[in-house]
Amino acid sequence: MRVIAVDDEQIILDDFVEMLKGMGEVSTVEGFTSCDKALKYISENEVDVAFLDIHMRGMDGITLAKRAKVIRPSLNIIFLTAYPEYSLDAMKIHASGYLVKPAIEEDVRRELRDLRVPPVPEGGSRLKVNCFGNFEVYIDTYPCPFKYIKTKELFAYLVDRRGAFCSNGEILATLLKRISLKTSSIRRRV
Repeated sequence: MRVIAVDDEQIILDDFVEMLKGMGEVSTVEGFTSCDKALKYISENEVDVAFLDIHMRGMDGITLAKRAKVIRPSLNIIFLTAYPEYSLDAMKIHASGYLVKPAIEEDVRRELRDLRVPPVPEGGSRLKVNCFGNFEVYIDTYPCPFKYIKTKELFAYLVDRRGAFCSNGEILATLLKRISLKTSSIRRRV
């Protein structure tokens, strides 16, 4: 996971960056005291998560988050601030998290586990399956097209099985059962 941290207080920033470097899930960490340098870095490098302070000299963290999201819409923003009263503003821009200083490693790990947009593994794409509401499959952030509806139903069935063994007969019976249910409901309407 590629992470940046932005705070205008160098000592706090250095301590936080050191904490992040000790976390196994974090592959790269860059710290910035300048919002402009952070934006330049975001525009030139892949970044999965940005930890931002809210009250900083020059540009505030909310404005920085809005500008960063224009550059990288899938960027996870986690605010790390001494001001809990800005949490509503943070949620309005769909922040992934909000932590109050001083940061505790356990809380940081929890936020990194529960990101709004899970990071893409380096060198690969990410498959996301949405099972709530409509069943949808995404590759990175793009919907995965299915040529046939039965292909999508088969994929949904296999996702539901969670890797458990299922025979061809079992799959066929499940898919044919759905066909027979649809045709019987059509016959009743007529």
